[in-house]
Amino acid sequence: MKKLVIVLLGIIFVYGCAVAQSSKIEIEMVFVEGETFMMGCTSEQRADCLDSEKPAHPVNLNDFYIGKYEVTQAQWREIMGTDIRQQSDKVGEGWMIFGEGDNYPMYYVSWNEAQEFIKKLNDKTGKNYRLPTEAEMGVCSAWWKTWHRI
Repeated sequence: MKKLVIVLLGIIFVYGCAVAQSSKIEIEMVFVEGETFMMGCTSEQRADCLDSEKPAHPVNLNDFYIGKYEVTQAQWREIMGTDIRQQSDKVGEGWMIFGEGDNYPMYYVSWNEAQEFIKKLNDKTGKNYRLPTEAEMGVCSAWWKTWHRI
């Protein structure tokens, strides 16, 4: 009986920590209005195009939300348990640390690690985050340039 109580207290403690930690993770989102645009290499850009960018084609995007800021090192550490130095070590020796601290963006992250981060973030928050599509990134790039001029 004593072991059962300890196990249950351990489970409650772990669950309590998870609940307390989940309130720390807050991804500020911004609304992006959907639009129709030409995606791919246009005739004016032909000389600089990759074959994978051809042909240009119309894309219709619905409205969506995207993170206003990059994932911070503090958010990454809370969800994934690694810091920027550990991520740099995974890439290999000699990779520079460009900025380190809780509010700096996380980098040296592979696509697979980003997917794992999102899965864990969704599990922890009960929300449904995902990476943006290539088309959404194209729209956001133009939006970001406009938004940062304000």
